Amino acid sequence: MRIGFVAVAAASLTLIGLNQTALASTTEVWSFDVSTTGDDTFWSSMTAVKPAADRFDWTVEITRVEATVFFGIEIGPLDVTDQVPPELLITSGSADGPAPTVIDEGPIVAPEPPEPPAVSMQLAVTIDASGFGQVAATDITLGTVTVDLGFPLGVQTVPIVGVGMQGNVDITPVCVADLDGSGDVGAADLAQLIGFWGSAEPSADLDGDGVVGAADLATLIGFWGPCF
Repeated sequence: MRIGFVAVAAASLTLIGLNQTALASTTEVWSFDVSTTGDDTFWSSMTAVKPAADRFDWTVEITRVEATVFFGIEIGPLDVTDQVPPELLITSGSADGPAPTVIDEGPIVAPEPPEPPAVSMQLAVTIDASGFGQVAATDITLGTVTVDLGFPLGVQTVPIVGVGMQGNVDITPVCVADLDGSGDVGAADLAQLIGFWGSAEPSADLDGDGVVGAADLATLIGFWGPCF
């Protein structure tokens, strides 16, 4: 296995280094710079997003991935970002609100079986009831990787002693019935929904059944007033 597999597993640590400065009701950018030598890692954010959101949309951009290996001495951290597939450097998704909610959880293994893992762990990323990020990375195992150490050492299979990465996370608390983005659900949103009546307009199809109709109207009325 080549050292790029380290980067794939390191990406699972994304939210461990989140750091923000304000309670967010619009998109907030949190920067991270994290690493582990194999110890279990637990993290809580210092501040929070709005916990009452109907949904949390998130995008992760990894700007640098590093690995440290051992060959008589520790070598690294080595920049292995260019060995990561582009689709793994930027990922996105949504988590249902309101908080508490789960962003992601489950085992991370790279590479996939039957090859022996270079890195494996159990990962849980959540937003608690107050809107704070919570991360637990446990049962971390660092294996071996094949890497070119340059002249005169050449290509060697060496143990991994550390992984790390840097990047940004964008998180947006979403009020699904706030069609005009004003922060409140009211007459303007009602007018927009009626304007899309009978269509498949996704922004007004609040129940996701493919047609804007009575169920969407009921949902909008149920959210009437301030979003958060």
